[in-house]
Amino acid sequence: MLAVRAAFGQQVQATKTYSPNGRYYVTCTPYYGYEPSLKGVTKVYTSGNQLLYTINRNFSGLRESVNYLSLSNDGQTITHVNVFDTDEDQKNLKSVTIYRAGKLLRDFSLTEVTGCHTEEERCKLNLDNYSSIIDMSKGSHHMPKYQRVYKPGVTNEDIFICDNSIRADGDNLYIVDPNKVVRIINTKTATIQAPITFKKYYRQFKNKPATCLTAIHEFMAPYAPDPSYFPNLKNGDTTGFALARYIHKKATRSTNDFLKYKVDIITIGAYINRNGDIKIEKLEAGKGLPLDSVRQFLASQKYDMSFLPPEVDQWYFDHFFWYFRNADDAKAMQEKQKQDEERALARQRRMTQDSIDGVYIPQNMQECFTELDKLLPVITKKEFAESAGQGGIMGYHLSLGMGIRNRFGLWGGSRLLAYFESRFGNKFALHPDNLSSMIMSCYDAWLNGDKQAAEKWEAKYPVLSK
Repeated sequence: MLAVRAAFGQQVQATKTYSPNGRYYVTCTPYYGYEPSLKGVTKVYTSGNQLLYTINRNFSGLRESVNYLSLSNDGQTITHVNVFDTDEDQKNLKSVTIYRAGKLLRDFSLTEVTGCHTEEERCKLNLDNYSSIIDMSKGSHHMPKYQRVYKPGVTNEDIFICDNSIRADGDNLYIVDPNKVVRIINTKTATIQAPITFKKYYRQFKNKPATCLTAIHEFMAPYAPDPSYFPNLKNGDTTGFALARYIHKKATRSTNDFLKYKVDIITIGAYINRNGDIKIEKLEAGKGLPLDSVRQFLASQKYDMSFLPPEVDQWYFDHFFWYFRNADDAKAMQEKQKQDEERALARQRRMTQDSIDGVYIPQNMQECFTELDKLLPVITKKEFAESAGQGGIMGYHLSLGMGIRNRFGLWGGSRLLAYFESRFGNKFALHPDNLSSMIMSCYDAWLNGDKQAAEKWEAKYPVLSK
């Protein structure tokens, strides 16, 4: 699961990292306010500010004790260590990524680097002792007045680990894993080398200062002042209203309209530069909207980007909070009635289907256990069985619980929901939040050895008489 940080009103970071010899530096500028994201630009310069090459991606998360970036002495090799924002299934977001002359040379997963298998055990790339040695109640933890205050009893070795659990030196990248084994990657050949002991690593580098220094500049993530979070037009028009006129619809953000009339939405992902030019990356529109006309209108406009901060020359927008409906109220109401009827029929069909959108739907409590057992990694089941039995099920409400609610159709209707409806007359009990909690509670008992958990639950909540 990806780690995501909301961007509205939040700070983002532009960074500058120098090569050890000071002859080159690399800048990373985001074009998007969420992490992890490749949206942005990376540029490598000589110390005389001559641009050598550009990579059309950002290297994010270069905060202390989080991610790490290094630039080789010839300015040609960039190594990014991804601790916080890792997505091992996505190219360029694995644990270690190496670029040579602006091209991806190779990337490594956490398992490739450390040998730890994420399906079977809880894995971390590096030994991170930051929170255990830094007194967060003292000092300053934000740029530009950053100052550390250590907890009592912190040793020089503790501080060394904090500063050097990830370190580049020459052609080698060193990573101290959680077991204090030092993993080595040769960044010139993009190959993993034999590991060394922490004792040897500490002896070799304890008196040698870090060579790759990163300067961090924080600024507020830009967002359009319009409530739709999408820029308005340079001519002063509101984008939503102007588009509605073009496609002969009515634009609204009223919740009452959403409940009373059939409305369609637009999903967009687009870069808009300082001049107001747009580059649409993705665009989807509701069935009631003319997609080609929507695209033609949006692509042909100039946008007001006066709110864009000086740190960036463009930004990526993926919010367009407008509803569009028939301008004729009576027709819009008729369309809503027809839509509601179609949705009711679709829900009725879902209540008997064994699969929805290619996903198998359990037909009873026991099958929930079987499906969860197939889907969940060994380490997740182990941790769930240990913590849930100690009253920790609520801690899974927004992770495993959300997965159950969405995957098994507890919101939109499914045969599993019909199974529960046959046992509960109380609508409160049938709320998806409550149903997922019941499933997790029984699954916890089943994992902890009660193989009759489903039968016991069904005996406690029998099918209601009609």
